[in-house]
Amino acid sequence: MDETQNSGPKRKSRRGLGCLLLLIGIPLLYYGSYLLLRGPLPETPQFIAHRGGRVGPPENTPAAFRNAIDLGADWIEFDVQRTSDGMLVVIHDE
Repeated sequence: MDETQNSGPKRKSRRGLGCLLLLIGIPLLYYGSYLLLRGPLPETPQFIAHRGGRVGPPENTPAAFRNAIDLGADWIEFDVQRTSDGMLVVIHDE
């Protein structure tokens, strides 16, 4: 069998099917793993306090995190950096 017979319509359709499976399969795997690890997506929007919030106490401080909780934040996002001696600190800038 030579090269010209191998590159016909069947080979192209298999390649197209493979691409289609990838386009569908990757999002399904991602969403499926999300469901397994975290449970179903929330039905309502979530309130995320970035660095504890911009209004009130300084960002990335315990006071800002407490304020975000008092305001009803569902999540608090904060910045963590590793110092030169290996300690983890909550700070935005390097």
